Amino acid sequence: MLFEDILKKIQNFPVDKLPGVNSHSKLYPQYRFKDLENADKSKAKKSAVLILLYPQNGDTIITLIKRPTDDSHHSGQIAFPGGKYEEKDKDLSFTALREAFEETGIPQNEVKIIKELSDLFIPVSNFLVKPFVGFMTNSPEYTKNDSEVDEIFTISVSELIKSNIVNKEISIRGNIIEVPLFEYKNYNIWGATAMIISELKDIIEN
Repeated sequence: MLFEDILKKIQNFPVDKLPGVNSHSKLYPQYRFKDLENADKSKAKKSAVLILLYPQNGDTIITLIKRPTDDSHHSGQIAFPGGKYEEKDKDLSFTALREAFEETGIPQNEVKIIKELSDLFIPVSNFLVKPFVGFMTNSPEYTKNDSEVDEIFTISVSELIKSNIVNKEISIRGNIIEVPLFEYKNYNIWGATAMIISELKDIIEN
């Protein structure tokens, strides 16, 4: 599928028909159902992520990052560039663009936002995440923020479409648990990022 056709498909997808939970739940670990039952979303902190698309060699490319290994809730995980809403941000789309620039150097003024995807609540860190799909007409020159990003890498939409959900045991803060995830090369993409990817994939394949 051509880059322009993918953008048009995403941009024209009806907001009231976003697959949301139907897509997210395909990637729910078993413990998430219990976490959601006990969660109070009214106190959630606002955050936003950027799903950046751009054309390359006849394909459409998506930017992802790997978080550093530390003591945080999302240590070592694969993520979209993004982060916490700050009072100085005029809206959540600005948050997504600002954080993406701070983490990866993606130029804010060269990204055009075309779609908001469904909100996603993350109980473990008490964040309500708003994903924004944006595009550039050329490949960005990345500048990695070493304190927030361990690695920047990309995945093509054609590879995303071919990818299947698998169940795999992984180590989370010293505990081995089985989670559904997308396997891509040597990366395990699970949790919130995989849920967001699942919605994007369902929109493109619709």
